[in-house]
Order: sequence, then C-alpha cells, then structure tokens
Amino acid sequence: MIIDLNAASNNDKPEDIKTIQEETIDSIKEYLPELIRGINNVIPEVKGDEKEDTWEYLRMIIDGFNWVIEAYNGTSSLLNPDGIIDNKDVSSKVEDLGRAYRNHDGNAVGEILENDIIPFVNKLKELSEAYK
Repeated sequence: MIIDLNAASNNDKPEDIKTIQEETIDSIKEYLPELIRGINNVIPEVKGDEKEDTWEYLRMIIDGFNWVIEAYNGTSSLLNPDGIIDNKDVSSKVEDLGRAYRNHDGNAVGEILENDIIPFVNKLKELSEAYK
C-alpha cells in the first residue's frame, strides 16, 4: 500500500498528517525486509552472475527503492529528527545508482548497492523499528 503524503490538503490537521506519517512508517517497516532480500539477491547477478532477467529484476528493486525514498522523504521528520541519516549523501548515492543503471554498468550498480544503498536501507530499517 502506498500512501500519497502529497495528497494532504491544507485543511488536514497536524495530527491527521502525523497519523498518515505513522501509517507510512508501518508500511516501510513491512516492506524493507523484502527490499533488503531483493537487493542482496541482485548484487551478485549484476556483478557478473547475470541471468536473463537480472536487469528487469533490478528495475523492480529500484522501483521499490524509489517508493522507500518517497516514503522516507514524507516521514523523515519523525524517523530522522536528529539527522542520523545524511539526506544529501543519500541523494547523491541515489543519483549515482541511477547513472550506473542507465549506463548498464553492472559492477558500479553492484558496488553502489552493496556499499551505499544497503547501509542506508539497514539504517532506515533500524530507525523505523525503533519508532514508537
């Protein structure tokens, strides 16, 4: 389930927005273990053990990761109030991943997933599990 945080209107009360954010955090908590599993499965494939559907599988993982980023952006005030996650660094790594994907550079994709995206997703998982 995707909750469109941008759909909140000017008439929404702060407590309504917080409820939507908390529901989104619950969705993040549910989804992250699957995303982490998918990322860990695709890393060896893009780094050389490529299968017929590796790049399609990777595209689906990136789509899921994009949803996580959108959900995080809408909830970071609750999940990351102390700035434990460096949002600018994450944005930079996401841009690097997109560039490597568009260039079909499997080694770069694998390295970025392994060294940058997995640590971010694990930290986000930790923060979402600690929330409430």
